[in-house]
Amino acid sequence: SATPGVSWRHSANERGVSAMGKDPRRARGELILAVLLFGTIGLFRRGMDLPSSVIALGRGFIGTLFLLLSALLRGKALDTAAIRRKLPWLILSGGLIGFNWILLFESYRYTTVATATLCYYMAPVIVILASPWLLKERLTRNARVIHKEAHMAERILHAAYHVLHLRAVGNVRPKRGGAQSLGGELRHERV
Repeated sequence: SATPGVSWRHSANERGVSAMGKDPRRARGELILAVLLFGTIGLFRRGMDLPSSVIALGRGFIGTLFLLLSALLRGKALDTAAIRRKLPWLILSGGLIGFNWILLFESYRYTTVATATLCYYMAPVIVILASPWLLKERLTRNARVIHKEAHMAERILHAAYHVLHLRAVGNVRPKRGGAQSLGGELRHERV
């Protein structure tokens, strides 16, 4: 049982173990490895002369094999009853993530890796900005702050896109709305 007045999370961190039961340094290393692997997708895509659908299918197949092997090595049994029960949702979510990957890989073919990555990472910002209208969510005070921060992030990414585009076409002097307005955007959107 936990000591009164001390949370389990706090006592676990004092022992050098995160709430997930791992050493924080190992967890941080695993996160860095995952980010590095994901960050190289654009570079690998540029070097492959395969259709995006084939790459997405291969990626899904390799990921499935890796997860099944990982579960097998850890001695975890698959809950086949839960899989059967949720099969329609699993098929739908798998199809949507596959379509997402196809679009991401296609974007690497038509633009720079930097621009495609910036656009890809705009998805959460767009969801936050659209949530009051599409999801009918009421904005609390904290949500309004997050909404303003998301709007500011959108403006920063928009300015970064202009800078990347201008460098790609050889124009080093950004026009209105590019890097010159970045400082103005930050001052205007300060929360």
